[in-house]
Amino acid sequence: MQVNVVEKKEGEGAGIFRRMQYEISNIGKFDQYGMEELRREAFRDFVPFLKKYKAQDIIDIGCGRGYESKFLAKRGFNVTDLDIQRRQTTIVQKSAKEKRLDIDVILGDAIKLPVGDGKFDAALSLAVMVAFKSDERMKAVSEMERVLRSGGLILVILASDDKAYSIKLRNDDGSVTNMEKWQFSEKDMREMFQNFEFLLLKKVTVAYDKNFWILVAKKMA
Repeated sequence: MQVNVVEKKEGEGAGIFRRMQYEISNIGKFDQYGMEELRREAFRDFVPFLKKYKAQDIIDIGCGRGYESKFLAKRGFNVTDLDIQRRQTTIVQKSAKEKRLDIDVILGDAIKLPVGDGKFDAALSLAVMVAFKSDERMKAVSEMERVLRSGGLILVILASDDKAYSIKLRNDDGSVTNMEKWQFSEKDMREMFQNFEFLLLKKVTVAYDKNFWILVAKKMA
């Protein structure tokens, strides 16, 4: 599916993005952890910036089952999915093939992205870095910056510092790893993404009274 959503005439592109805004509310269930509302809200915030900066090539880092990327691919964006778990990339490949969606799928690590410099207009990191160690997290941020073009956008979801938050990761062999807890203050967020211009930073409360940051930012030239 190849649909050019870059606006050549103001009316044409604006119509596509208005439809996207409406359809975001009907994306459906993203995952089993009760975070679909958070992700819907993040996309409602992000879409106007995709329009404003005419983003087309997008990478979803830590894509999981690829719900967000399938949503974007259906609407004509060029999407690359990356995940460290082969089980997840296999699911995305199968689903994309069944739905006839053109999504590039890569098995890889967020702290060492197997793609070249300046390849993308936007990058997603949705609750992926919440479990990283400090050095890994900074490498992941640096890698996001590296693969973005000048002025490229990021959409990031991370846990805020208001409530305790923990996460368990199910490995390919079926075992479960208890990940470290990480919460972030506004100061932490601004230090972590100091090479980006903040376009939006807001705190959202989701199910089970967990609080998260939604960040939209632009890579500085």
